[in-house]
Amino acid sequence: MKKRLLALALALVLVLAMTACGETGPTQQDAKDCLTATMDLMLTGEYDENYEFSDMSREEAMQMRADTFEEGFVDAFLGSLDLGDISLSDDYLNQLAQQLLDYTNKGLSKVTYTIGEGEQNDAGYSFPVTLNPIELYNIDDFPVEDKAMEYAQANLAKLQAMSQADMQADLMMAVMDMLVDHLNTALDDPKAVDPVDVNIQVNISEDGLVEVDGDSLSDAMETMMNTMVPSE
Repeated sequence: MKKRLLALALALVLVLAMTACGETGPTQQDAKDCLTATMDLMLTGEYDENYEFSDMSREEAMQMRADTFEEGFVDAFLGSLDLGDISLSDDYLNQLAQQLLDYTNKGLSKVTYTIGEGEQNDAGYSFPVTLNPIELYNIDDFPVEDKAMEYAQANLAKLQAMSQADMQADLMMAVMDMLVDHLNTALDDPKAVDPVDVNIQVNISEDGLVEVDGDSLSDAMETMMNTMVPSE
């Protein structure tokens, strides 16, 4: 049951922008504040009301964030499972997907970061950002066979009364539930991975619009996620 998750690729999703006030126009601090709001949203889902999403409503952007995480983590995790001929109900799979999405969001909220001094360029400012990720979706130490045997012994009478297909599905669901509990327990004392140093561009337009560059944000998030998810 080893698995490999896809890295998170945000492209131009969830870029925050603001129009700065004042005669002097946006400052480096304005750009840094905008980047801070964007990073907080990426990692925790917290939304700063001083900013707005570019080219989409808040509801659309928040849904895009959820869809991105679900596709980048949950779907990849579920797709990596070798269920063989075991058939699980759509209701259970949807419930499992939501549990894994909640786990992913909880894990991302534990990532910390620091933003250094910005370097001015023609487009705005480039900021060095140090991310301190944690490990996610590592189940190498989860004793799958032992957990399955433990559940089977405790529920022998129930399982013997089932058809072969139902018994396999029940056993698989029990193991998956224990696996989710295992992952969430690990977040109580998460394992840190090596810090990630990236650069993120914040652009300032001629009309004073401050906006985080989507490409550099995407690259930064992808680099971070590649360190968080164990490879096969």
